[in-house]
Amino acid sequence: MNKLKLVSGLAIGLLLINLVLIGFHFFKKPPRHEGPRNEIIHRLAFDEQQIIQYDSLIKQHRQSIRTLDSEIALLKQALYTQLKLETALIHKDSLIQALGQKQMEVENVQFAHFKDIHKLCKPDQEKRFQQLTSDLHDLFPKGRMKAN
Repeated sequence: MNKLKLVSGLAIGLLLINLVLIGFHFFKKPPRHEGPRNEIIHRLAFDEQQIIQYDSLIKQHRQSIRTLDSEIALLKQALYTQLKLETALIHKDSLIQALGQKQMEVENVQFAHFKDIHKLCKPDQEKRFQQLTSDLHDLFPKGRMKAN
């Protein structure tokens, strides 16, 4: 009888532990991803005025990237539609060239965005900005940098 009580107690204990863990899994809010905004503000030690200006830059940057992303998506759709057509080889190269041009525009927008961030920096933040530029590849998810 002692073994039966011990096994029953262990089974009930394990069941309760599992229920608690499942509860944590379902009720835990996922962390909100703010993108690199907060990290950049922290690393550059922006003051309130700089943060306001930076937020304005972010808004402009996101709009530019959204526009380019939409144009890229349309070009990709047109490119892959060519697979159905007899003339695929004729238009394929021009569509790929247009996609390359749009990707160049994306990179130019990204570069200009960081130049604008640099312009917000005060002289005492220059060293922080230089360190940030060395770490940019770690701040962004794999693939191309997303609009922060």
